[in-house]
Amino acid sequence: MMEQKTMSNIENIILFQAGWLACVLGALYVSPVAGVIYAFCFIAYHLYLHKQPLNELVFILLITVVGYLIDSQLVRYGYFDYYDHQDWVMAPLWIAALWAMFSTTIGRSLSWLSNRLAIAVMLGAIFGPVAYYSAAEIGAVSVLKNNQGLYVQSLIWAVMMPVMFRLYEFTKNADLSLLKGKRNELG
Repeated sequence: MMEQKTMSNIENIILFQAGWLACVLGALYVSPVAGVIYAFCFIAYHLYLHKQPLNELVFILLITVVGYLIDSQLVRYGYFDYYDHQDWVMAPLWIAALWAMFSTTIGRSLSWLSNRLAIAVMLGAIFGPVAYYSAAEIGAVSVLKNNQGLYVQSLIWAVMMPVMFRLYEFTKNADLSLLKGKRNELG
């Protein structure tokens, strides 16, 4: 029988991959909102199961905002163009949903990389761009400037992977009692 943690990790990666498909295929064939709705449900379920939901939510929000801003800059500088967002200067909202869902893998299915940062850097440099290339092959995104965007993505993901693991540890250990409404009594 499989351990609970192993099952949880398998569930996490399957739900993330399903979310990736919901975002990419939803943007192409249904509605860009389809992937965002899936992501919202996935994140809600993830937080429901989490031992520290507030700390995890802070981490998810940090990664989502940073990732979305990075991808929006790549759109702004002409490295990518999204099927449902042509002529926009920001990435579509489903990209933020992807970052949010990916952030859940850092403490779960990818947690084995937390003390293997060199491997995390290599895997990020390879598989980050592979995800964008796959989305381009499906037709949800266009990689412009002679595929330079994929090289830029490789660099971004090589840097972001160790940053995400360190941010995860920081937020996991952060005292968020003020956000919960608990205040320390003075004197």
